[in-house]
Amino acid sequence: MPSTQAEQVKSLPAIPTPFQLPFYYSSLFNVGLYYLLPAESLKPYIRYNELELATFDGQACLTFNFQSYTGQFPFGTGVTQEIEVQILAYPKSQKDQVPSVSLKEFLLGEEQTRLIGNHRIHVPCDAIIALLAGKLIFAEPKFPATFETSLPSLNDQQSTYSNKWNFKCFDQSHMTEVGNLTAIPANLRELQYKLLGEKNEDSNLIVDCHIDLTGMHGLPGNFSPITEYGHAEGKLTAARWNILQPLSTYFFDAQKDAKRVTLKFGKSAHKMRTDLETLVGKTSPFAAFSFQSAPDATQSRPFFV
Repeated sequence: MPSTQAEQVKSLPAIPTPFQLPFYYSSLFNVGLYYLLPAESLKPYIRYNELELATFDGQACLTFNFQSYTGQFPFGTGVTQEIEVQILAYPKSQKDQVPSVSLKEFLLGEEQTRLIGNHRIHVPCDAIIALLAGKLIFAEPKFPATFETSLPSLNDQQSTYSNKWNFKCFDQSHMTEVGNLTAIPANLRELQYKLLGEKNEDSNLIVDCHIDLTGMHGLPGNFSPITEYGHAEGKLTAARWNILQPLSTYFFDAQKDAKRVTLKFGKSAHKMRTDLETLVGKTSPFAAFSFQSAPDATQSRPFFV
């Protein structure tokens, strides 16, 4: 007997008010790194019994990416910065459907089943609404953080444009009035200003990441729709994240490109810092990707008439 529309709707995870999906990004700056690591070191980080660690020629993959994005709402523009630390995994129930691909093939978009997806283990975020949406809808392990950045920009006044990305992440999880929220608070604006005004010091620095892609040839690729696994009502969930244009994908030579990526770890006691330092340490990344939204308009200089 065919299911009713009410039953079909009921079969989907609930979306708490006032959130609604899909969420449309007005702009996105995104850069990420991919590390091939021993599978045994990453297995303990799989939080859901329904997931299996994905492997590529016997190794597993840890990835983290920095995002700076905007969303336009009726009341104004929201700006969010966050990092997603993730492990590539797939549902055990779909094991027989997962194709055997290399990590390079995966990053260039050749894994078309999209069963291999992101299992998030740490997500620092500086926007309270985004933090709540991530936790309540997607079961993301989000916590309050602040960032300092130096990103490629067409508005850079230097004469030579470079493809250098730097982001620093500072733990602000002591702000339990933010981290423990389960709904949008009445004093949202006040709390948001307070979070962004917190101190950024070496004592709460999680990671300082420098990525220099200058002079490298990025291959066009896109592994969208990106599957992101979560949990709701005791069940495994999956959601799709779509980047609607090609990414620039860079594959590193372990010796020639050894100095292109540096990670400095601070003194934060947060588990994200200790996990990254333990798992990645001085390991050279396998690949990187970058994405910058195209400008929609320009304002040029005046001239005499």
